[in-house]
Amino acid sequence: MFKNTEFHRFPIVFLLIFVILAGCSSASDTTRNRSAEGDFPPPVAAAIRDSLGDPQSNLAKEDLEKVEGIQLEGITEPIDLSSLKKLVNLKSLTLSYTNAENLDFLGEIPHLEYLQLEGVGLEQLPDFGKLRLKSVNINDSDIESLDFIKNWDALEYLSLSNARLSSLEGIQQAKNLEGLLISNNPVNDISLLKELDVLERLELRSTRVTDLSPLAALEDLKLLDIRDTDVRRVAPVANLPKLKILLVTKKNIDDLPKVPDTVDVSETNVLAY
Repeated sequence: MFKNTEFHRFPIVFLLIFVILAGCSSASDTTRNRSAEGDFPPPVAAAIRDSLGDPQSNLAKEDLEKVEGIQLEGITEPIDLSSLKKLVNLKSLTLSYTNAENLDFLGEIPHLEYLQLEGVGLEQLPDFGKLRLKSVNINDSDIESLDFIKNWDALEYLSLSNARLSSLEGIQQAKNLEGLLISNNPVNDISLLKELDVLERLELRSTRVTDLSPLAALEDLKLLDIRDTDVRRVAPVANLPKLKILLVTKKNIDDLPKVPDTVDVSETNVLAY
C-alpha cells in the first residue's frame, strides 16, 4: 500500500519540476527580449539600430550581442557614452566630432580593436594602457607626441593626420605596424621608422621630411606618399622590392628617372590601394 502511494506521487513531482523549469526558461527569455532602449541616449540607440540594419529593433539583449561596429558623428552637445560598454562584442568604434563627456569606458569594452576619433583633444583621450587596439585613427587633434600609446605590440595601423605631431619617439616599438599615416604634421625626423620591418603603407604628405634614407631598409613597403614635402631625392626607396605606388609632387623631385617602371608614380590619390 505504501509503495503504491509513493509510485503515484512521481508524476506529480515530475509535473512540478517541469513547471518550474518552464518558468525559469520563460523568465530567461523575457530577460533576453527586454528592451534596453532606455539604457542608451537616443543618438546611440539610433546608431545601434543602424548597425543592426533594423530600424524597428527593440534593442533586446540578443540584438546588442550582435553589434560589432558603431559610428557616431556630429554630436555637439555633451553626451554620456558609457552605455556603449553594454555592447559586449563591440570591435569597432568611430566617434567623429562627437562631444563625449569622457572616454574612460573604452577600457571596459573587452573586444575593442579598431578606434577612430576625429576632433578629439589630447586631454580627452582614454587610457590606452587599458586597450589592446589593432587600429588607431585620430585625426584633427592637438596631439604632439606618441606618449599616449601603450601596448604597441598589438598595433597594426596608426593614423594621426592633421595634428601637431613633432616626434615619432616610441614608434620603434610598433613591430607589427603595417600602416602609418601622419600627413599634415610638423614631424621631420623619420629615422625611427627603419625599425618597422613589416610596414607596407606610409603617408608623409605635407610634413617637414626631407630625407628618405631611413626608409631604405623597409622591404615590405608598398605605398609611399611624400607629396608637398621638401624631399628632392627618391633614390633611397626607388628600388624597394615591393614598392608599387609612389605619390609625389613631381616638380620637386630631382631623380625621378631612377624609379623603375614597376612603380606607379602619381600626384593623385590611388583609390585602388
